[in-house]
Amino acid sequence: MANEKVRLVFVGLGNWGTRLARAAERGGEAEILRCFARTEESRRDFAEKFGCAPAESLGEILRDDSVEGVVVSTPHSTHAEIIHQAAGAGKYLFVEKPLTLTVEEGRRAVAAAEAAGVVLQIGHHRRRLEATRKIRRLKESGELGILHQLEAHVYNANRQKPAAGWHNDPAEWPLGGMTGRGVHMVDNFHYLAGPVKRVIAFSKKSARRDTARRYHLDRTRVRERPAGVHRRLPGHSAFHPDNRLWHRGRRMERGGRNETLLPEKREAGPLGDYGRKR
Repeated sequence: MANEKVRLVFVGLGNWGTRLARAAERGGEAEILRCFARTEESRRDFAEKFGCAPAESLGEILRDDSVEGVVVSTPHSTHAEIIHQAAGAGKYLFVEKPLTLTVEEGRRAVAAAEAAGVVLQIGHHRRRLEATRKIRRLKESGELGILHQLEAHVYNANRQKPAAGWHNDPAEWPLGGMTGRGVHMVDNFHYLAGPVKRVIAFSKKSARRDTARRYHLDRTRVRERPAGVHRRLPGHSAFHPDNRLWHRGRRMERGGRNETLLPEKREAGPLGDYGRKR
């Protein structure tokens, strides 16, 4: 039936899993049936919040014939195995980026979904922002003229202390800021200019405390060159042990905001308010 809701299960119930569930509720076209996470407390809290049934294992929800789709927001290293299991069970998938941590795993995940005849969607949502779509409309209309270069910057100034849990595990972030942030910009390159033919990249760790990722400066440069278009993606991030964030040479105190870097009042420019729909 046209008005029938898609029946979903959520796997990974942390901050981002909860945000995705709220988005599904706001959309009004999905029903959250079940949920699963590693800890009983997380399952119970999520189930109470969204009125769904918790599961004791991933296998339990994949055997549930009432479930149509699986929304995955678990640690990056777990994505590949979950995709294989869910696809094998005939479930459609929405997986948070990055899809996997290696190209080989990514190709196998795509092959598994194709073999099972299920949809595998990746959470590259920034191509859907109004600012990005406006740029594409300008390009397609010819208003921008000939496209010679695209450049993207990723400066994550909203985290003023290292994250907890797996978010602070170097094994889950083998490319530093490129792992979870830079991939958005690479996807935008594809969306705006098409497939890439050649990639030149390097990454340098300028500072590192090996006992913890509390003092880390990561610089990444990616240059992608398709036919006639040069794409460049520089970015860096830094964490300091005293919970101050150094951002482009300026210090932001914990608990406060630097008005120059993060203004409280945002004025909408020609592409909208930082990409948000107005």
